[in-house]
Amino acid sequence: MPNVSTLFITLFFLTCQVGSAQDSLHLYLIRGIGRESGHWGPEFLNRIQSQKPNCQIHFLDLPGSGIYFEQPALMSIPKMAEFLEQQYGGLTHQKSGMHVLLATSLAGNVALEWSYRYPHNFSGLILVGTSLKKVCKKKDRVQPEAKKGFVNIFLSNDLEERESKFLAINSNEHQNNDSLLQAWIGIQHIHPVKRSALMKQTVAGMLYKPKEETPQIPVLVIGSEGDKIVKPACICAVRKHLHASLTMHPSSGHGVPIDAPIWLADQVSDWVSYEVALAPHQNHSVVANAGNQSFLNVKAKRIDWPTITSPIASFSSPLPWIKSQLNEIGNILP
Repeated sequence: MPNVSTLFITLFFLTCQVGSAQDSLHLYLIRGIGRESGHWGPEFLNRIQSQKPNCQIHFLDLPGSGIYFEQPALMSIPKMAEFLEQQYGGLTHQKSGMHVLLATSLAGNVALEWSYRYPHNFSGLILVGTSLKKVCKKKDRVQPEAKKGFVNIFLSNDLEERESKFLAINSNEHQNNDSLLQAWIGIQHIHPVKRSALMKQTVAGMLYKPKEETPQIPVLVIGSEGDKIVKPACICAVRKHLHASLTMHPSSGHGVPIDAPIWLADQVSDWVSYEVALAPHQNHSVVANAGNQSFLNVKAKRIDWPTITSPIASFSSPLPWIKSQLNEIGNILP
């Protein structure tokens, strides 16, 4: 059976054509706990390419997820940031243009730390549904029903049940979307995320405390009034802490890329045009190669998710130490 995430991304890039322009955009995408590159759907990607024809997409995965599912997950946000720098940091110096990092939920913590450590890598930072320890009130980071949902996810032995709960807790619009659920199950059959990885990523979010300083690049914080995990007040607190721009969707669930992909792509496109493009470029490669820009002109066609009907896999017995973490579940960063 073909790798769902690799198949989609491969097909996406097979439709690309090389072009030229004066302003290229490199968009780096990272998903949160237990998610990977394959979870970026075609609606968002196709909308970005229609709004930004000179955009090149870079799909990034965290250790323990996606193409790095066989690597041990890390229980440290700074170590995750260093991992991404080792794997992908060179891209920001090899390619000229605007380099914008877009991360959802837990990955927003990693992206923020990455931008702190290597401020000249990126021209802009976008955080979607991200909460921060000591910045947000504990009760606003994870709402009560979401806490129960995460406990059930961690304790589930059944892959289909786990992915169904992931979808339910993240989406307000697609809770009963069986084709999407089957696609997610298919991704996990190819790149299975261990429950130990889920716990380590969660603990990393519990322990991470961001710096007090303001990032040296423009920041956009995105949230939703309908988020069942992170309260809007937390999103606003993150915006204030980072001195960022803010935009809120009126009804989407925590998974804005799932429920409002077109809206999200439009927010990203507009913000890049009016905030990042007009700001002083921080990326070294832009300065060094200003007269020799290169990029891919994305011409992506619509690609539908395949329906996966693989046998359902199951996980090993719950980790012995999971109970010790349940009292701290209020600090979970999805």
